[in-house]
Amino acid sequence: MNRRYKRAAPRDVEESDAGDAALPDAPPLMHRGMAPCAFGPPAPMIAALTMSEEDHMRSSMLTLAVIAAAGTIATTASAQTSNSPTGPAFSQRFFTTPLENDPARDVQMQMQLHLPNRPGNGFHSHNGDQWEVVLDGEITFTARGQQPRVLKAGEFVYIPRGTIHRNENKSNAPTRTIELMVKDKAKPQTMPAPAE
Repeated sequence: MNRRYKRAAPRDVEESDAGDAALPDAPPLMHRGMAPCAFGPPAPMIAALTMSEEDHMRSSMLTLAVIAAAGTIATTASAQTSNSPTGPAFSQRFFTTPLENDPARDVQMQMQLHLPNRPGNGFHSHNGDQWEVVLDGEITFTARGQQPRVLKAGEFVYIPRGTIHRNENKSNAPTRTIELMVKDKAKPQTMPAPAE
């Protein structure tokens, strides 16, 4: 709705196009629900989001809702406690689903618990791209041939297909991570790395 505003002479009560009464004793351009504007028509008192901000907000909320729903509907069968003395102590797979436009690949999301004073997983690679986000605590991520990086809560790393890497919790507190992977459907998820 595009309205043109004109500077009106002050009155006790003034009706706007929408029928809202103006504030008594207010400057000519100040109507109920509007803030004064010295250089143009009155602006709404409640700041409206621009479309790009609103779209970003919707996208963020949808992402959070999908993650929450995935956590809610995950079955206990998808949770695994590790018997290995190394690597994550606990993993919970939220979902595995075919990639819509590429049925030869799957998308999967899982959460892992890395305990302190427990050796990390050995160097390995994946047959797909992986994103890992630290939810709580911190994890030391190492790509073979590179300096280790400490990732703290809220930080993430993108691990391209075939990158030889490992994770270790070198802190004194438990660490939770969540991983999203786009991988080849008919191949194993993890491949141990050859010795250097």
